[in-house]
Amino acid sequence: MGSKESKIELISRLKKDWKKDDQFEDFKKEYEAELSWFFKEFFPDEKSCEKQLLFWLDWRRRGDAAIFKCPNCERRAATVAWKKEGKRSRKRLVFRCNNSKCRNTPSPQSVTMMAGSRLPLKFWFLCIYVIGLTNGKVPWAYLNEQRVDFGSGEGSRTIQTRDMANILHKILEECHSLEMRMKYCRLVRVEYQGHKVFKTYLSWYNSQSWTTGWLLVFQDLSVKSTFFPKLVSSDNYENEPLAMCLLKDKNVQEYDWILIVRIDNKRKISGIKWMYVSVVEKITNKKSKSYKKGYRYLAIQRADDPISDDQPFRIESKFENALLRTWEQTKKRKKLFWSVKNPTIAWLDKIDCFLEKD
Repeated sequence: MGSKESKIELISRLKKDWKKDDQFEDFKKEYEAELSWFFKEFFPDEKSCEKQLLFWLDWRRRGDAAIFKCPNCERRAATVAWKKEGKRSRKRLVFRCNNSKCRNTPSPQSVTMMAGSRLPLKFWFLCIYVIGLTNGKVPWAYLNEQRVDFGSGEGSRTIQTRDMANILHKILEECHSLEMRMKYCRLVRVEYQGHKVFKTYLSWYNSQSWTTGWLLVFQDLSVKSTFFPKLVSSDNYENEPLAMCLLKDKNVQEYDWILIVRIDNKRKISGIKWMYVSVVEKITNKKSKSYKKGYRYLAIQRADDPISDDQPFRIESKFENALLRTWEQTKKRKKLFWSVKNPTIAWLDKIDCFLEKD
């Protein structure tokens, strides 16, 4: 009973702080374009949110069959099913693991911080989105206004103030680390466009930024991606793309940034550069060398895209040196970069250690 009361007291105190620090008019004026166009364009309804959640988790449906990673046994094969829940006979999408010893039936929502919640996914997405836009602040008045609108539609469930406060507390608690902030901001597509560009890597790292972040990709120069028309079956490009990057997993999406580290034939770093992702195409030519080496996607920066200088941070010499030293240390230990489960976060931690020593 005591722990429950302490949580209620905590939520109550946070609500007072959020209301006190809120600047409603300034928030609407500054982020009106992002909220009125960008968020509503990508997430107009619950189906669009569910589709993005599946993409973010890399759970793919193929009719009744599915490819996913079981959180219990880590098996990749599953069967899609619909599970009834609640008195309203609401159906929930679940993935039934094909492992006969497991038979786990997780839903996409159950492996996230939204587990157990019956509130609309779109409201969760909106809360994460606006917290990301304001770099960790809570625009209470705006969200409270949206909460009322969510419950005003026909057949909509009313979202109570306490429900919203619990959601906000859960988001801030779950996203305490840089890794989780980057992860969930990618889910709701908080972008870098128009955001402040940090002068150095350390200033970005220490800022505790809520923006999407970026992906660190090691580009093996022995695998060529120059024969673009032979890799993807798309005629959407009038001009040759400005830049391309081969990917083994679809772990980036449109408007992301990739920091490409080029590795030459002698296993040495030959260059570092930023690349803006205009679109991600699936490699359809299964006979190509890229496909045979395990690459399945191609990130493309279009030549005709008006890309502004909005990368997360400037690449300065100190960061380059730290990256080179990290690479040399990794080679000595014979740990290959593609064996790391989350290379971006793993490398950021190592690079940061070298920067602190200097």
